[in-house]
Amino acid sequence: LDKAYRQQAGLMDPAFDDIDQIVIKPDGKYLLSQKASKWTIQLGQAMGLNRSFRSLLAMREAGLIEFEKIVVGVFYGHADDLTDKYRVLRGITTGAEHDVVDISSQVEVYSGRAFWSWLAGDEAAQEWVMAGIYRAIVASAATEAETQLSDEKIEHHISGMLSQVGDVKTEQDWISFINAINR
Repeated sequence: LDKAYRQQAGLMDPAFDDIDQIVIKPDGKYLLSQKASKWTIQLGQAMGLNRSFRSLLAMREAGLIEFEKIVVGVFYGHADDLTDKYRVLRGITTGAEHDVVDISSQVEVYSGRAFWSWLAGDEAAQEWVMAGIYRAIVASAATEAETQLSDEKIEHHISGMLSQVGDVKTEQDWISFINAINR
């Protein structure tokens, strides 16, 4: 949500700072907060997200905004591998006391394949994404996609995954690669 859209739509409350997109699905609107990986948020951020999400839920209760749920979408990985911070942002704590409220019935977290499937409404969505990235790289070796995929941070994190699928040269290799990450 950029500044111009937020102003036009009346979404200037600071709680919307943690919302990246409004996703329209057949059953209604969803507020989407996008995260790159399991390591994207730390404890303070998780607690801040819980506060922002509670504010958004209160606005919905007051009739100021309409949406079905809040979704946190993690681009890659698997739900089993997420850190506890993704539970904390929903208000679920296991042992340690944090200043959070359980809003888990109104906040969903989807990671990897589950996120892409939810977003596109199709189980094969992540394969479409990887096929598109592969085609972009093939079309031009100097594209921004190649630069992003070769970024040192990403390369360091996924080097172990690459070893599981071997040399990644074809579209099917890319699909195997994403399936290894987003099992």
